[in-house]
Amino acid sequence: MLTGKIKLQCGAVNIEAEGSEEYLLAIFQQSIALCKNADTDTSIPDDQDSDDFGLDDFVLSEKKIPISLLQRRQAQNHIGPYIIDKKNNIYVDRIIDDFTTDAMHIRSDDSVIQFSKQGKITDKATHGTAHRDGIQLIPKYHRFAGGILKNVTISYANIHASDSKLQGIFGSDGRFENITISHCKLSTPSEHGIALNGLKSGKINSNQCHDNARITLNPTRLGGGTNIWIASELGNSNTYEAIRGLDSNRALTITDNRNIFLDNDEQAIKTFLQRNISRRDNAMVIMNFSFDLFYLILEIMSLNSNEPRDILQAVNLAVIFEDKTKIIYDPSNC
Repeated sequence: MLTGKIKLQCGAVNIEAEGSEEYLLAIFQQSIALCKNADTDTSIPDDQDSDDFGLDDFVLSEKKIPISLLQRRQAQNHIGPYIIDKKNNIYVDRIIDDFTTDAMHIRSDDSVIQFSKQGKITDKATHGTAHRDGIQLIPKYHRFAGGILKNVTISYANIHASDSKLQGIFGSDGRFENITISHCKLSTPSEHGIALNGLKSGKINSNQCHDNARITLNPTRLGGGTNIWIASELGNSNTYEAIRGLDSNRALTITDNRNIFLDNDEQAIKTFLQRNISRRDNAMVIMNFSFDLFYLILEIMSLNSNEPRDILQAVNLAVIFEDKTKIIYDPSNC
């Protein structure tokens, strides 16, 4: 396979790339479009209040590739998301508006996603179908059983929907460590601008939420729609760390429910229980949960970590076998 290098400069746009002939051809084609729209000022301060999100100035290599070179899930009458399932530094340099489900799935640790000024996720749908995401974070393993996704950075994302309920940056199942979401613009009728269950640590700063979009952080959820919530983990007094930068976001509503059960925030607990526990037969909130014991039970009983009924069985056994683990809320006391 032929390899080589290219180095281009048009106005304020600087591009360097090194790799295969096919890769360089793709970079060159995209460079032409970027150079036609080159600006003279690429500085973007942290307190930027402009609609002009994204970055012009960048350096590309085999480890920093345009989104258009990634695989997508496609089937008849169905265009699925771009899949980021390997450690990559991804540059979103185009408008993504041709998806019928989600636009992008991040399934790999150590992923960096950066949008250019030309990069945007926009939903052309005119229906109100919920549970479609601009960007969804999904652990590669044990998705519905508290699997971990870590060291992910998303910056300058621009996600827009006018008439649909497209969710912005979303992660409902798993545990998320060291997640950074910064300088993103989220405009959608859905309330889920940035919505993460199980965010254990990270930074969410300098984002803009418009229309109905807001920022919501909840505890870890197991079992998908079964709604088993983990208020704290055994042996970890600081299960959910303070998220850096929250005060810098321009969002109408920021709700952090992760520690409400430890803080005994009665009003927040009441609202959370009404929405997530009441009228759900097997839903519960658990304190001092042991994931080590939980995974051991799944393994020795050959239970499926993606099957809600198996997860529920393993959770109940983990509660029985560990004296310090307690169910503090279920539908009977909500």
